[in-house]
Amino acid sequence: MKKIFLLLILCSQLALADTTHSSVSTYVEAKDYSGSVQKNDAVVYGLGVDVHYKNSDYKLTYESATADTKQPPLKKDLNYQKVFLK
Repeated sequence: MKKIFLLLILCSQLALADTTHSSVSTYVEAKDYSGSVQKNDAVVYGLGVDVHYKNSDYKLTYESATADTKQPPLKKDLNYQKVFLK
């Protein structure tokens, strides 16, 4: 996880070096799975970098989430991490 944040910080610093437009964003999202058989609710955290360089657009996003699951059918809560590059 530290490597992901280091990569995002590095990309944001490169974005500020010689770009037309760049931005860094964070978000927190609460999800409600009221109709789900397996999940109750979830919390999603995200950090993203958006870089516009000349005619190109680069986006890098890291997302981490924890979903509270019903016991049973699942034995433990769901935890996942995602990296998006566009």
